[in-house]
Amino acid sequence: MTARHRRSATRSARAAALLGIALLIAVSVAIFGHVNPISSPYELRAQVANATQLRADNPVRIAGVTVGRVTGVSPGPDGTSIVGMTIDDGGLPLHEDASIHIEPRLALEGNFAIRLSPGRPTARTLPSGSLIPLARTSGSVQLDQVVDVFDNPTRRGVQSAVEALATGLGPRGDEVSGADDMRAAVRELDGALADVARVTHAARGRTRGDLPRAVRQTGAVTELLSGDRRALADISGNISAVGAALVAEDGALAESVRRLRPVLLRAPATLRELDRALPRLQRFAVALRPSLDEARTALPAMDGLARQLSSAAAPKELPRLVTAVRPLVNELPALEALLQDTFPFVGQVAECIDRKVVPALSLEVPDLVHSTGRPAYQDLVHAFTRLSAANPSFDANGRILRAVAAGGEKTLTALVPPFGDLVAGRAPDIQGVAPTWLGPGVDLPWEPGADCREQDLPDLTKRRREGLPTGMRDITAQVSSSATSRAFKADRLRRSLAELSEAAKRGGR
Repeated sequence: MTARHRRSATRSARAAALLGIALLIAVSVAIFGHVNPISSPYELRAQVANATQLRADNPVRIAGVTVGRVTGVSPGPDGTSIVGMTIDDGGLPLHEDASIHIEPRLALEGNFAIRLSPGRPTARTLPSGSLIPLARTSGSVQLDQVVDVFDNPTRRGVQSAVEALATGLGPRGDEVSGADDMRAAVRELDGALADVARVTHAARGRTRGDLPRAVRQTGAVTELLSGDRRALADISGNISAVGAALVAEDGALAESVRRLRPVLLRAPATLRELDRALPRLQRFAVALRPSLDEARTALPAMDGLARQLSSAAAPKELPRLVTAVRPLVNELPALEALLQDTFPFVGQVAECIDRKVVPALSLEVPDLVHSTGRPAYQDLVHAFTRLSAANPSFDANGRILRAVAAGGEKTLTALVPPFGDLVAGRAPDIQGVAPTWLGPGVDLPWEPGADCREQDLPDLTKRRREGLPTGMRDITAQVSSSATSRAFKADRLRRSLAELSEAAKRGGR
């Protein structure tokens, strides 16, 4: 082998060794650095309000782990900046709701870093080259920005607030300081936290959506106030005036607060009573609503009455009215004396009617199969109606009651005072008697001096007897043939007429 060939072989070996080393380095970087030298890097842009803190090569981190670098900062629209970034495979995938926050790095690191939030896994994937809008970017507040807020008016306001706080918390002569009062208030607040919790729970409302509706109504009120700046300024001025008045009368305010304590102690019991009364008030309001509807038509008439009264009280009419009512006014003392004796009696009568008469008339009269199911006063009215309709036509020719004796296969006889033994109806038609007859000469006890209010309601189920009444007997067995029946009827008729005639004579004497 010539020298030329040996030099060529040596160069080839060196080139192969360098190529192997380069491939080893690329594989190591791809494995341990998660970088694919063949693929193009993932690029991301973000619009930020202020990027003066960022420099090229600042890290991009997810949960404290560096996943990329800042590639540059360029001007954006409306005074904003566009930050370019490259993201390694370890920071992917990113989603369409990803966001960034510019935050200071550790003290020894210097400069700033970008904290990247990749977004929700359920959101769509963000392609390379996408732009994160300004609404999803933020930055840390710098000290110079904080200082810029405290201009001269703000500093004076803060100074006044600190001085007022020192005055309120400081000592007041020989009395306790405001800080002592605040400590006492904190101790009182500790006992009131349970009530505060109940109030907070009540503020949520009783049904779902009460609190959001209250917030919306508050927002509507705030919107109205913001629409009228003059009214808002007046409210602020009035609040300031009230505050100044309270400060000027701090002694009276303290006394009012001390007197308010007993009121607050009694308030829970009062509120519980009101809470129990609210359902009744609601029912009363519902019951009152028809009256209010009717009042729409009654109020015009009342208006006319008021005008008439106003005319009667006019200067020309009032003297004549006073003269006309003078005799009545003169009798009023005597009438008052009479009413003083009458009103107690009227009150007792009204109470008797309310507690005894009305409930008794509302009872149902039990009458076996003939029960109507209506209260007694309705049955009484219907009975009067039937009697008034039948009264003029007992014999179709006038007001004469005709008594006729009859008999049949099922005939009854009974003692009817003062007429004696008479024939009555058919046995199957009589189901019972209510109330039963106590007997001749027997009356219920009668005590005119007893107090009606102390009496018991009548028991309509007592003094009932099913079947034939007392003293009534079935004489069907005595009438076995038609001839006997006719003789029995004639004899019974003669006896009945004789008894009626004798009763009429006794009545005439």
